[in-house]
Amino acid sequence: MGFRGVCFDKDNTLTEPYKDDVYEPYKKSIDLCLEVFGRDKVAIISNSAGSSDDTDFKKAQQIESSLGMHVIRHGTKKPDGIDQVSAHFNTTPDRLIMVGDRYLTDILFGNLYGMLTIFTKPITSNGDNPMVKLIRNKEHQFVQYSKQFYQPPLQPLFKPGIYFKK
Repeated sequence: MGFRGVCFDKDNTLTEPYKDDVYEPYKKSIDLCLEVFGRDKVAIISNSAGSSDDTDFKKAQQIESSLGMHVIRHGTKKPDGIDQVSAHFNTTPDRLIMVGDRYLTDILFGNLYGMLTIFTKPITSNGDNPMVKLIRNKEHQFVQYSKQFYQPPLQPLFKPGIYFKK
C-alpha cells in the first residue's frame, strides 16, 4: 500500500519566504509529486496560511488559488494540527510524508506522529523573518550536536534499498 499522501511546509520549502508561487527550480518535481500521489493527496500545512495567524483563512484561500494545492486549515501552529491532517488525508499519520525546512516545526511535527520526514535546506534567507533565521541556526547547531547521540526514528514503510541505489 505504501504512503498515502504528502504534506509540505510552504515558506522556504515550496516557495521563497512569503511568496505565493512555487520556487521555479522545484516546479517539475512538485508537478511529478502531484501526478504520482494525486492532487487530493498533496497538501500544505503552514504556520502562516491556514494557521491561527490566518484570519478567516484568507491567506489559505490565496495560496490554494496561486499554487493549486490544498492548504490544511488547522488554526494552530505545528507541531499541533495532526487531527486536521489525518482528516484531510483520511489516513493515519504513519502513512504520510512531511517535507519541510525547519527542525522544530516541520520535522518535529512529522516525527511526533510517525510520518516519514524529509528535511530540505531553506530556499533562501533573503526576505526571511530575522527571528526565524536565528532559530533555524540554533536548530541546526542542536541537530548537528545531537547526531552523535540519536538516530532518526524508523519509519516502517520506508525501505532505503528501494529508494536509493549505492
